[in-house]
Amino acid sequence: MSHQYYFFVDPQDISQQQALLRDDEHHHLSRVLRQKPGDTILLIDGLGTLYTGTITEIGKRESRILIESQVRDFGEERFRLTLAQAVPQPARFEWLLEKGTEIGVAAFWAMRSQLSATKSQKGNIERWQRITKSALKQCGRSGLPEIQPVRSFEKILAEAASFDCRWIAHAPVPQGAKIWTFQPRSTATEPMDGILFVGPESGFSDQETELAFQHDFHFLDLGVRRLRSETAGLVAATLLLQQFSGTASPQ
Repeated sequence: MSHQYYFFVDPQDISQQQALLRDDEHHHLSRVLRQKPGDTILLIDGLGTLYTGTITEIGKRESRILIESQVRDFGEERFRLTLAQAVPQPARFEWLLEKGTEIGVAAFWAMRSQLSATKSQKGNIERWQRITKSALKQCGRSGLPEIQPVRSFEKILAEAASFDCRWIAHAPVPQGAKIWTFQPRSTATEPMDGILFVGPESGFSDQETELAFQHDFHFLDLGVRRLRSETAGLVAATLLLQQFSGTASPQ
């Protein structure tokens, strides 16, 4: 079976039954893949829609596509997981963005905690967005993950109350805290969204774990081995998505 390519189309370039591919996407279609008018291609808009269309024209700066059908929430999880991740070294965080996008993470909130090794790092949002967009096309999702700039643990904690579920990956678990255990799925009780806090390799501070306890977080224990921050983020996110999610069926 041949590899299926997805092209990213700016939602502003979709009008009624026509779409335009510009810049890098146009170049990839016309110069790299050498597609021709009459070929059928797949487009994703980053907002949750997959389009099937036929190339009608390939110009010097843009390609025109006739849209023939569309599928909402293609490749997307019904459960939306936000990963609030303490930012490790740049290359490792970029790896997490790529792999997290592939497994279905809906949003990445870059976090600075008290024990973070990169306290002053602001992050390159534009580069992070390019990485997630590329991963989106590779894995066949239609919704581009949200990326938030680096913020403090306390600021992100203040926004966590709006989520159906709240988890923090940390051990040892404070006495009296809620411990999350994975259970058989029950459609009657499935939450719509959740936020997962993952700290640096040195973990969260006692003050931060106490705040999480006070804000009714469930604690996740990922085992006896000490994981790198980005590994812990990917493992915990995978487990939670497996617990709550089913993907939209490709059409």
